[in-house]
Amino acid sequence: MKYLYKINSSYDGFTPQKIEERMEKGTFLVFNWREYFDEVGPGDIIFTYFIGSGVKKGIYLICKISKILDNKRILGRVLRYDQKEPLISPSEFAKYESNIITRPIGSVYVIPSLLDIAFEDLRKKVTISEIEIEEKANCYRCTKKNCTECSLLNPNFLIKWDNEVALKIPFIEQVVSPFWIIPRQSHWMKKTITAHPISRIFYDFKSGYKAYARLFAFGIMKAIENDARFNNIRFDFILGVPLSPDKKKNNELDRVSELCKILSSETKIPYLPEGLSLTANITKGEYRRLGKSTFEPDYYKALNIVVPISFNDKTILIVDDVITDGPTLKVISKKIRDSYPDCHIHGAAAGIMAKVDNMSYNAYNKFRQK
Repeated sequence: MKYLYKINSSYDGFTPQKIEERMEKGTFLVFNWREYFDEVGPGDIIFTYFIGSGVKKGIYLICKISKILDNKRILGRVLRYDQKEPLISPSEFAKYESNIITRPIGSVYVIPSLLDIAFEDLRKKVTISEIEIEEKANCYRCTKKNCTECSLLNPNFLIKWDNEVALKIPFIEQVVSPFWIIPRQSHWMKKTITAHPISRIFYDFKSGYKAYARLFAFGIMKAIENDARFNNIRFDFILGVPLSPDKKKNNELDRVSELCKILSSETKIPYLPEGLSLTANITKGEYRRLGKSTFEPDYYKALNIVVPISFNDKTILIVDDVITDGPTLKVISKKIRDSYPDCHIHGAAAGIMAKVDNMSYNAYNKFRQK
């Protein structure tokens, strides 16, 4: 659900200029309004509306609830904010204001489903990527069918794999990715997520905004095109890292499938959407505390391979949305090789997490604190 949280700045002492002061680790913000009603839960969106003396009233902050801390507080992940101007003009907001459902207690309002389109449009309007050149890129407003001319795909912004990446993934011949993604809880980086445009776009993509699939798919194509290691490689099939059964049941956006469909359409390489599947809900998040020794055998056991022909002597591109340490691609590649030992396997992802262990000094030097 979507909610509007009205803050009277003169009463609460929370003005738009203090948003960054209230944020934790540059990413999260605590809301003290859980006590007002119980329907709020992880995944809900909060549009924060500031009013009061000295404030140009309007929405300055959009968050997605990450966690219920206790009976009174909620932790929200900051999606967008502006400390100077409302994200939507007062005249534009006035069009929706009369339809917003008020709550009997406090300053929390429910945004009814009839306004979903309007508020999603607001969300899209502020999803603008500012890169370190004078141009701006906005996938939602862009009408181009060919993304290769997008300023975000300038070779200067793409990973130079041999020069920048230290990560090695067993059982897979070569891996490619166009972009570094700054982890949410990164303390050593020079740039925060909000200041690093492609990271902002990637986390929006993970949140379900599939318009960005096109940018990342073209990014993968561009990265392969620019990488000399792939000069003489011709792929026979594309496979996507499978969505877990519970996410399928909940109709979660299959980000990897969206990437694969675009890649297949643009390159004419056949995509096998049912080639890989999982029989159990195996996710890296659940196994993070248990370590790879538990994740990898469980994932291997739950993974099914159903392909129309033998993969021996075939060249396969396995696609994921993001590479962190590579255990998923490792296990999938191993299982395919166990069945088809003469198969040639390569990997690709929309982004790779910018971690010290993954980066060479050349890449680390781009982001480190000075």
